[in-house]
This record gives sequence, structure tokens and C-alpha cells, in this order.
Amino acid sequence: MQVAFGIALLLLAGAVVLLFAANWQCCTLLINPPNQSIGTCLGGTSEKFTHYVWTCRRSNGSSCRCCEKYQDGHLIGSAGSCP
Repeated sequence: MQVAFGIALLLLAGAVVLLFAANWQCCTLLINPPNQSIGTCLGGTSEKFTHYVWTCRRSNGSSCRCCEKYQDGHLIGSAGSCP
């Protein structure tokens, strides 16, 4: 498995936070390996949860669904699902 690393800057509550991301399949996740199922990452309906959901394509042409979940502005989980 090929792993790539990236760096992201995130503005939270007026402070810049340096985050490191790594690939899981084709998903670039801040928590790697993923610590939640895709269903758990997508769950939660209260105002304090924010979800970022995207898809990516693997080298074999299949797509993966990627998710990161925040609670009250704090990252609490990452997930990915690939066929």
C-alpha cells in the first residue's frame, strides 16, 4: 500500500492548527487509520456535529467514500469505505 502524507492548516476558534494527513486507500484523512465506520462518521444530527464527506477514485478505477466528523469544532473521527 502506498502512503502519502500531507499538511493542512485549519482555522479553529481563531487559532491556526497544523494538521498532518495521510492516505487511506485514496482518502486523505487526518485520523489514519480511520477510527470509525462510515455510518458512525455520517451519524449525529445535532447542531454540534459537522461532517465533511467526499469521494475519491482509486488507481483501479473504483470509488471510495471518505468522511471526517467534527464535534463542537474538534475532529473526532475519520472513516472510509471502498468496494
